[in-house]
Amino acid sequence: MSAIDFGLDVEVTEDEDGNHRVIIKFDGKLLPYAKKGRYPW
Repeated sequence: MSAIDFGLDVEVTEDEDGNHRVIIKFDGKLLPYAKKGRYPW
């Protein structure tokens, strides 16, 4: 993932028990790479 074109969102929510929860979202450009000539996925 590229750190040049990158975004980060943080959201605080509350669960059914009243506890605070944090949701962290990373949004970045996928940079293709290959290991030994093949993609890992």
